[in-house]
Amino acid sequence: MGSLFYYKYVFMVELLVIEGMFATKLRRRRHFALRLAGSLFVLFGVVTLFGTVIPFVFHPLFVSFMFLLFFLLTVAAMAFCFRDTLWNILFCCFAAYTVQHIAYLIYTLVANLLLNSGAGNGYTGAEVAAPSVEEIAINVVIYLACYIMVYAEAYFLLISMIPKKPDLQLGRSSLVVISALVVIVNIVFNMYTVYNESADELSVFLEEVYNLISCLLVLQMQFQKLRQKQILEDYDVVNRILQQERQQFKRLKENMNIINVKCHDLKHQLRAIRHGSAVDPVELKTVEQAIAIYQTVAHTGNETLDIVLTDKMLFCEQNGIEITCIADGKAISFMGEEDVYSLFGNALDNAVTAVEKLPQSDREIWLRINDFGDVVTIRVENKFTGKLRIEDGVPVTTKKDTAYHGFGIMSMQMIAAKYGGKLNVEVKENRFILTITFTNVSELKRELKQEGSAL
Repeated sequence: MGSLFYYKYVFMVELLVIEGMFATKLRRRRHFALRLAGSLFVLFGVVTLFGTVIPFVFHPLFVSFMFLLFFLLTVAAMAFCFRDTLWNILFCCFAAYTVQHIAYLIYTLVANLLLNSGAGNGYTGAEVAAPSVEEIAINVVIYLACYIMVYAEAYFLLISMIPKKPDLQLGRSSLVVISALVVIVNIVFNMYTVYNESADELSVFLEEVYNLISCLLVLQMQFQKLRQKQILEDYDVVNRILQQERQQFKRLKENMNIINVKCHDLKHQLRAIRHGSAVDPVELKTVEQAIAIYQTVAHTGNETLDIVLTDKMLFCEQNGIEITCIADGKAISFMGEEDVYSLFGNALDNAVTAVEKLPQSDREIWLRINDFGDVVTIRVENKFTGKLRIEDGVPVTTKKDTAYHGFGIMSMQMIAAKYGGKLNVEVKENRFILTITFTNVSELKRELKQEGSAL
């Protein structure tokens, strides 16, 4: 009886510690400290009732009910202390309970192997031989080592995946499956193992290993669903951005057509000047502006790339940024118009954002497109200042509006992958270098030609 009486307190502390670690991602309610103190008082008050006011019944159903009740009370306490959605709280509590149970199983396995302590027999009310002082000391070291290791791994591998102010809603069906698995794996399997008195040591060991594997699979499923949800959300954002870029491209193309028409009209105005006709000074000013614009127009051999470069070069000229462009536009003829616009638009926008913060002498951007036959490389290089944070091999946005910013690199990765290319980011001292490499270009061009013939 004594073993279970004390373990219920240990269980509550273990569960609250890991739930607290997950709760660092949640938003606290007002008067959080008072709410937390009141919750702890109620939780440990209920724990104390079992074994004092409510006598222990050493039966698997009773013990399972007791631990399940303790867990549900912690869920209620989390809802009382944090103002996040019930979905977020349940996600964190289910994950925390499973992590606690994994730590318990690892500790039990190690303790039984090293000390032959028969951990868990106290649940049944069985008498356990009093351990020596040396065994108690070793047991404490094993206990602390197992729990610290498991909780630390959970923090770095799982909790770090959860963003601040998260949306952890995985859907009702997923919640039902996960909750059922948590109850079955963490409580039912464990009670079966503990109360299976007829089983030999090898059977108990195998049952605990099976329970441990089941817990790991439950956690893997839960966080895999979360990861899939985050990927789909990012994909939706990128698609919305691409849709906006398509609209921008159409408007920009219309503007370029207007410029071309205006430049064509110059011939007629110049013809009038040549024949000595009176010219309005305002018209002359318009002519000069049109000529200035026309001088900025890029000519790479790719109409879409010319439109993008012209737009960016006009902006850079007005803001004291120099763009050096050595580009064979025909080399990327295998790419669709919208993909060219999005790829180079994002690459140059990122470069412009970086150099705008620099002194005038360092405001330079280099763009190069090289055709090596079956391999085409795109290289955008610029200087930058400050520190660049890299996550998953790509730089993280420094803009405050992270809802739509920060997806430029992801969009470029998707476009590069669409044509079998690979994007690489490199930082050398104070230079940011973006390189995109396309291979098997001749095959891509052949496929494009076949599609054109079919049409």
